[in-house]
Amino acid sequence: MVQSEKKERIKYLVATLNEASRAYYAEDREVMSNREYDALYDELQALERETGIVLAQSPTVSVGYEAVDDLPKERHESPMLSLDKTKSREALRDWLQGHPAVLSWKLDGLTIVLTYRGGKLEKAVTRGNGEIGEVITNNAKTFVNLPLEIPFKGELVLRGEAVISYSDFEKINAGIEDVDAKYKNPRNLCSGSVRQLNNEITARRNVRFYAFTLVSAEAGEAGGPGGLMTEQFRFLEEQGFEVVEHYLVTEESIPDTVELFEKKIEDYDIPSDGLVLTYDDIAYGQSLGRTAKFPRHSIAFKWADELRETILKEMDRPDQSGGDLRACGTGGDHGQPRLRPQYQHPAGAAAGNRRPYHGVQSEHDHSPDCGEPYGEGHAGQKPVRSCRGSGAARRWRHCGNPRPQSGDDTGHMPGMRRKDGNPTGK
Repeated sequence: MVQSEKKERIKYLVATLNEASRAYYAEDREVMSNREYDALYDELQALERETGIVLAQSPTVSVGYEAVDDLPKERHESPMLSLDKTKSREALRDWLQGHPAVLSWKLDGLTIVLTYRGGKLEKAVTRGNGEIGEVITNNAKTFVNLPLEIPFKGELVLRGEAVISYSDFEKINAGIEDVDAKYKNPRNLCSGSVRQLNNEITARRNVRFYAFTLVSAEAGEAGGPGGLMTEQFRFLEEQGFEVVEHYLVTEESIPDTVELFEKKIEDYDIPSDGLVLTYDDIAYGQSLGRTAKFPRHSIAFKWADELRETILKEMDRPDQSGGDLRACGTGGDHGQPRLRPQYQHPAGAAAGNRRPYHGVQSEHDHSPDCGEPYGEGHAGQKPVRSCRGSGAARRWRHCGNPRPQSGDDTGHMPGMRRKDGNPTGK
């Protein structure tokens, strides 16, 4: 078997052996004999020795659970900048300027920086504010698909996204009876899960890691990565990492590739809020430098805004004084709109109506106004187009300052969210 086939066999053996153990110990049923289990276990051990890849969930290793008092802070060696973005497919094509590039998913989770030394995971740090993150190494060791050991023995630093799939998110929510206690979206659940003080809780959340950037690999190490993004993705896969789905594109092929992603988004189980386009030639991309805010080697593509009708149930007014909803710009703090929940996928209009738009429903159903929330890919505090009985279409939005409301450490953040992701309150 070639390396990629061996890696897939390792993943299969880990899943099969873990399912057999779960059935035997937790469900009092036997899905294979002891002899069959031992044979698969021995095969897994042999493949791990041969490839140097040991996954975090492998039954051949035991990841100890540990509770800590806090998560240490650490400054990143280089700032993690946000990307400039566009919603125009033409602008995306023009950005290439004749250079081939790699188009990949922009996953919607929590960015993590991993460091390996001597072939073993040494450190995992969250993105944080881009300059300082939190050390979550013990939690990362419980990620479902993360290799704890890799064949590359030099120092290796990479970035990727920790995510919780929609199917796992929905299973977790299905087990919560209290509607108000349910998690609002996979991103919040993932953020809270990854930043837990007790990694046993993290282990129960089925967090996955998808690599998207190789930061550095120790010079002189045989078999190291090349100077192209496509080569670096192949190198990371050879080390046992799952990488974001990606395609090499040119000015001619990029429209069809964007359309390919668009067709996949409705049924894609991993949260994504767009695409990322990066020059394949790493040296060329780096030579372009950066603006005051963004690097020039990559650009993000956001799906078109989604427009969907909903019901304005009432206004939650800070002063509790009542009064009519008025157009913004007239001054004053007019309160927080309470909307009937609608369905809006994080990817926006490209994904249809699979995922919830998290407004808050009230009991006032008589003679409601209705509105159409819309926004840049994420459900949250958006302008609302009024469609009152007069038929006049006016645009309304909440003018007052949002009332902050903190979430708990499990990732549950109640209420609506601004498009920058910060909480606005109930």
